Amino acid sequence: MRKPFLVPVEDVFSLNGGRLVMLTGQVERGRVRAGDEVESVGFEGGGAAHVVGIDAQRVRVDEASAGMNVALLLRGAAAGEAERGQVLAAPGSIAAHTVFAADIALLSGLSEEEGAAFAFRHHGRAPGSGTVTRLCGNFPGCPDRCATPLPESRINLK
Repeated sequence: MRKPFLVPVEDVFSLNGGRLVMLTGQVERGRVRAGDEVESVGFEGGGAAHVVGIDAQRVRVDEASAGMNVALLLRGAAAGEAERGQVLAAPGSIAAHTVFAADIALLSGLSEEEGAAFAFRHHGRAPGSGTVTRLCGNFPGCPDRCATPLPESRINLK
């Protein structure tokens, strides 16, 4: 089964006084061709734009498929509103979410001086990252007498 086009936006460059925008990222699934309509999804922005050109490794190509690092040249209303952390997708294939729940495993790597324990105290905010976006979520914590979660334990993040 062929999945619809999706690429997380890693960088944004404005060209020709903002009439054209070049977005870079790695195609995660599907394929896109010059002339296709794409939709930027995420944050408050979003909307449609047309792919004017595709560059892969500084070479102009007609089509990009999953796994390729590309620069997409866009024209359209949504092109100027795109920013890092959003995704470009086939129109109507995905929707932005502002609330979600996740079961996560805490990894070791931060020392006490770097704030490993601080981030997970009662009613704290836990930083994290997704493909190209940073996340910061609240978790309900545990009763006041509960110990701070330690690396390699599991918590529920909302």
